[in-house]
Amino acid sequence: MDAPLQVRFGDDVALMGYDLTTPTLATDQPAALTLYWRVLHPTTTDYSVAVHLVDAWGRLYGQEDHQHPNGYPISLLQTDEFIRDTYTFTPFAGTPPGEHYTLLVTLYEAGTGRQVDVWGSSGQWRGTAYPLTELTVVRPETFPTPETLPLAQRLDADLGAGLRLVGTGDLPASVEVGNEVLVTLFWQAQATPTADVRVRLQLVDASGAVAAQLEAPPGRADLPTSHWLSGEVIRDGHSFLIPAARFDVPSRPLESGPYLLRAGLFDAAREPLGASVILGELAVIAPERRFDSSGRAPLARFGDFAALLEAELAPEVVTPGQTLVLTLSWRAEAPVQENYTLFVHLLNEAGTPIAQRDTAPGAGRRPTPSWFTAEVITDTCSLAIPAETPPGRYTLKIGFYDPDTYARLPVTDGTGQAMGDGMMWAIEVISPSP
Repeated sequence: MDAPLQVRFGDDVALMGYDLTTPTLATDQPAALTLYWRVLHPTTTDYSVAVHLVDAWGRLYGQEDHQHPNGYPISLLQTDEFIRDTYTFTPFAGTPPGEHYTLLVTLYEAGTGRQVDVWGSSGQWRGTAYPLTELTVVRPETFPTPETLPLAQRLDADLGAGLRLVGTGDLPASVEVGNEVLVTLFWQAQATPTADVRVRLQLVDASGAVAAQLEAPPGRADLPTSHWLSGEVIRDGHSFLIPAARFDVPSRPLESGPYLLRAGLFDAAREPLGASVILGELAVIAPERRFDSSGRAPLARFGDFAALLEAELAPEVVTPGQTLVLTLSWRAEAPVQENYTLFVHLLNEAGTPIAQRDTAPGAGRRPTPSWFTAEVITDTCSLAIPAETPPGRYTLKIGFYDPDTYARLPVTDGTGQAMGDGMMWAIEVISPSP
């Protein structure tokens, strides 16, 4: 193999290396990728493989999944058996040319879709996707035609600066506040653009007011429109956050209801270049909210966005196999766009997690961008104590971290004193009664 590795995916499988025919991809020139897997020990779980091509901003520009590595169910293999897993990989049509694309490899349970953790050769946790290598995407010899694009709707709207919005990819019918809508636009340069322009996406209510807005360069920030070629087609993906607060009146929460999603272009002076176009209707679902205006001091503050008002833990003395239930009452202190992960970890005396739960608050239903200032959010977290846990004293620790960097937010108590990167409770595990 050209690139040997020793990367463990979960407890059952290791990626031992890969071959790649070229470090340069084009949408009309497939590349051959081969992954070499080794079974670490027999398992009853079958795994699927996903290979993704993402840009430096994490946007997806290519994907190929295998239900089983090269068609072989891992559950049928024995320890130290190898699988040669081959792919013919091509970027999506319209992928912007440029450097710093990354091939990511993910292993997930075939039955549940749960992604397994990745561990590097020195034992460090690498998340759930392994960055295989960086690649460069070059222009194809022939640009794709609109008829060959994966369009959910055809628009052919000329929005200015010689750019035509050919159409869009699939759009959801509804979205919950605090989540993102993936908006995929397909542009075609009718002539070589002479100016650099940007895209403006807006969520518009029934009165025509702008409730949410996103502005970004089309395609890649390092490929301005003045560098596009005549006839070139560019795939342009945007993650449009549906925020807790309205864009036009930030003191008002975004409410449930039907909204229109529209797109337009604007110039360096932030002036619209022409008419905007409606992409579709989107039903926004906002949570029921309750507020705390008492000004009471919290138990702790997490970063500058969350205050913990109440915490109830039961039981504090447990036996192996029992479940801890932690009920938390949060107050939103300030709006955030970051989708922080709440971690609940049970640590042994060495500080090693023996049980954990990492998810967005509210079992994933109340991501932090959905929190509106002064709102109170109640979250119940359950954590099962592993059956093999020996008796002893343990620590339950909670906190928030950025899922992109894994950096934890600082925590202070109600008086502003530093508490490190989490809040903790003592837990005692005892032997079950005979």
